[in-house]
Amino acid sequence: MIDNKGNIEKVNEIILTSGEINNFMPDAIHNIEALGYGLIISFNLYGETN
Repeated sequence: MIDNKGNIEKVNEIILTSGEINNFMPDAIHNIEALGYGLIISFNLYGETN
């Protein structure tokens, strides 16, 4: 969320495990961090998916 001064405020945190997926609304500001020491593969798709 962005407050009336333009500051970004964290409103949620989700930790996904192997095989899980998540989606974001078009106006979402997000950060992705890979946790762990093994091989990590991430697939990100941006844009319309109709």
